[in-house]
Amino acid sequence: MVFLPVVVVLVPGLRIIPKIYRWRIDLRFYKWYRALLALEQDMAANLTPGKREELLGQLDAVENAVNKMKVPASFADQFYQLRGHISFVRASLTESTQAR
Repeated sequence: MVFLPVVVVLVPGLRIIPKIYRWRIDLRFYKWYRALLALEQDMAANLTPGKREELLGQLDAVENAVNKMKVPASFADQFYQLRGHISFVRASLTESTQAR
């Protein structure tokens, strides 16, 4: 008699655990994407040589933190995409100064 209500409660609870786990891992990536977006927005503003150096320092800090992230193998694709996007922002930042 007690078994059926326990199963009715446990099955939906067990199905949500992988979704919560994925959400928590995704939050780690979103944190660094927000930082990249902020850097790009700062790049679009008045970019002086001093500001460029500051942004490169911030980008280095983001890259170092991302490289230290512990990511499960099933999320490796997202990890490498994030690293590629960091490289893209770095290239955009260096190109914008070379064009001046």
